[in-house]
Parts: sequence; C-alpha cells; structure tokens
Amino acid sequence: DGEWTNVGDAVECVIEALRGAERSSGIKIETLYYNFDDPRMEVLRPQASRNLPGEGQIQAADIRQVRETAERMASHFEKKAAYATPLHFVIDDKDVVADPLGVFGRKLDVEMYLLLARSDYCAMWNKVIKRSHVARGIPVLSALSTARGILPKADRSKKRLIADLGKDLVNLFLFEKGKIQDYSVHLCS
Repeated sequence: DGEWTNVGDAVECVIEALRGAERSSGIKIETLYYNFDDPRMEVLRPQASRNLPGEGQIQAADIRQVRETAERMASHFEKKAAYATPLHFVIDDKDVVADPLGVFGRKLDVEMYLLLARSDYCAMWNKVIKRSHVARGIPVLSALSTARGILPKADRSKKRLIADLGKDLVNLFLFEKGKIQDYSVHLCS
C-alpha cells in the first residue's frame, strides 16, 4: 500500500506470512511470487526497427532482438521495466501483425508497451525477499495478477477496463488479448 517507511518492518511481515503459510501447508516455500506496484509507475511506448538479411523468414531471435532494442531505448538508470509486451509488429513498413514469427520480410518494427518502476523501489523489494530467506522472489505486476485472477480465460481476450481499488492506490488499466494495453496509478487522499 503506497510508499514504504521501514524495510525491516516489511521483512518481518513477509517472514511472518511465509512461516504461517509453511505451517499450514506443510511445505517449504522456495519461490515467492509477489504483487508488485510502484505508485510512480511510468508508461512508455517505445518503437524499434531491425533490418533483416535478404527477404528471409522472421525467426524468434529477430523478434527478441527488436523487442530488446525497444526496451533499451526506453530504459534509464532511475527506472526499470516492470512489465513489457509488444503491442504490434510491422513488417516492411506495411503489414501490421500480432506475431511475425515465420513471416517473410526485410524489415521488422515493433511498438512496445512498457511500465517502468523506480529502480530503488525494485531494490527495496529485492532486499525484503533476500532478508526473508526465500530462495527466489518473482515480482508480478499487481494489475496482471488481478486481471488473471478475476477474469475467466474466455474473457481475457475481450477488452476490459478494470479498477483495482486499494487502501491508498487505485490501479486503472485496460486489459485485452491477455495483456495490459494501458495503465495508470492514482493515489487516494
């Protein structure tokens, strides 16, 4: 809920919750998936291009490289990508496709949708996970877990506007085709 005031208190809360879960389930928790929110999340839509040799078939490596280029263009030291997904690809400046794998072309463009979180905020979470003695912590954007938790699989492809009301934050996002299409965080006063 909002900003942290004490990392030590957060560690104690996480440890207490983990131990309770381990006692009730009878298993040792080694991986922790946790809801992640940054009240100062930033939305970016970077674009990148990749010229392909000849007119060849687009490979997974080509898609990965053009996506990584777009993410690098948007990144900076103060912010880190908390969520990244391609909105669409364009082949040879004319054909818009959702998945270019296997299509023939000379040039591949991508428009990405990025949600950037503060690097120091991500580092605080990493400290909490490490001090909680969990082998691995995996952040899951809370909007993504909310959408997947409340929407039946059949509804995840349809366009849905979801408001996730928290104690001091409201996450408002557009979810369609299994992805976050637009997102904003609003602080409650």
